[in-house]
Amino acid sequence: PFNYAGGGFGDFYIMSTKQAWSVGAEPRRSKDTEVSLRALLSENERMRRFGFTNIEFERAKANILRDYETAYNEREKRENSDYVSEYVDNFTKNEPFPKVEWEYHFVNTLLADLPLEEVNQMAKTVIADTNIVFAVTGPKKNNVILPTKEKILAIWDEVRKGNLTPYKENVEVKPLLEKKPVAGRIVKTEQRLFGY
Repeated sequence: PFNYAGGGFGDFYIMSTKQAWSVGAEPRRSKDTEVSLRALLSENERMRRFGFTNIEFERAKANILRDYETAYNEREKRENSDYVSEYVDNFTKNEPFPKVEWEYHFVNTLLADLPLEEVNQMAKTVIADTNIVFAVTGPKKNNVILPTKEKILAIWDEVRKGNLTPYKENVEVKPLLEKKPVAGRIVKTEQRLFGY
């Protein structure tokens, strides 16, 4: 029911002094907001109750490793704009700014030794029934329907008390595209302020 959904543990909005588990989604259409919220909160609750399966965990590790491997393999092709957010985080949050080579080897070592049980235990501690903030944003237009505070709390209560089951893998293996597309070419590149 959404264009995008995801979650992660990190800075609470723009406050680098507060860490939090956050989930967010963008509904396909305004009328899908409540359905999207219910689906998002259900998956969040499923993760809290049951954790991740081994298949989900291995897939996530493979995706992370692939991202770091790509960054490592393309380290000589980085443009100045690629460094901007890392410099900003280094300056504003005092975050270290290691080289890609170090990050690549560190993540490989870390993920090789990371047990699924530890990840699932952390999920139970960061997703709680207290100290929760709901923030729903959207344009102020007549055709945009945003849920009320009461509706959000009702959906959350329904999900918490609902009957959920652990995640089950249901994957059909087939080609993404039936016919390979013809390669295109870059027709224009544009440099913006700070690379954004």
